[in-house]
Amino acid sequence: MDWNVIFLLLGMMVIVSVLWQTSVFEYVTIWAAKRARHAPAPCVRKFATSGAGW
Repeated sequence: MDWNVIFLLLGMMVIVSVLWQTSVFEYVTIWAAKRARHAPAPCVRKFATSGAGW
């Protein structure tokens, strides 16, 4: 059992939990929609080319 991986995953879960409770994801979503001027094509293009779509 690799404890480094377990602590890495635990740390990532704690960070995501804190970000979720402070509504950071909602803020980023609203910011991205305003930045794209509510057009879906730029959002999809940025998401697909950023590597996050894999």
